[in-house]
Amino acid sequence: MSKAKAFEHAQKSKISDRPNKTNKKRFTKVRKVYIRLIDTPKRSFVKSLVWRSIGILILGFISWYYTRDIEKATIVTVMFHVIRFVLYYFHERVWERIKWEQVEDKL
Repeated sequence: MSKAKAFEHAQKSKISDRPNKTNKKRFTKVRKVYIRLIDTPKRSFVKSLVWRSIGILILGFISWYYTRDIEKATIVTVMFHVIRFVLYYFHERVWERIKWEQVEDKL
């Protein structure tokens, strides 16, 4: 089969450079390579800050929408997020002690 015809055939049959149901026989597994990406503390902090900021804005808007009072909305929003922050800390500490579904990292 010429290169042009092979290219046409590949385009028509959607043969790719990755294994799938139609071209699985073309590939062999040589070895498995596992790469584990771990967030740095700085990245985790920034992600948490962004997530909390989104939550504060949403709850602040909802509180203001129902009360039409910025002071009450602020109090509700701040109290809610402080309580959530404290509860989440203890929640994480408890889960850190539970060994269920934890595996050793061999990297």
